Amino acid sequence: GLIRLKRGASPIYDGQDHLVPFCETLEALFRLGLKQPGSFLGVTRRDYWNWIEVLPSSNIPGAKKNPLLCDIVNTVKTSPELRTSQGRGRCFIRLALDRRLIPVAAEHL
Repeated sequence: GLIRLKRGASPIYDGQDHLVPFCETLEALFRLGLKQPGSFLGVTRRDYWNWIEVLPSSNIPGAKKNPLLCDIVNTVKTSPELRTSQGRGRCFIRLALDRRLIPVAAEHL
C-alpha cells in the first residue's frame, strides 16, 4: 500500500485501507512542536494549517515558491465547506497527497 503510494504506481482513492491511518499519522507529525501552552482564558489554539496557509507568502530563507503548493493552499482557503483549521488541514493533506506534495510542505516544518 504505502510503497505503491510513494512510487506513484496508482491513484489515491478515499477507500484505500492505508489512507486513513497514513493521513492520521501525517496530521500527528505536522502537529509535533506546534503545541502551545493552554490558557485559563481560552487563548485560541493554533493548528498546523495556520503555518501551512502562510507558506506561499512566507519569507522563509531558502523556501521555494511551489506553484502547485500555492494552488492547493488557495483551493483550501477559498473552500466554503471548510470552516475549521482542522478541516482545512485535513483537506490540505488529502490534496497534497494526491498531488504528491507532502514533502514540499514537510521540509518547511
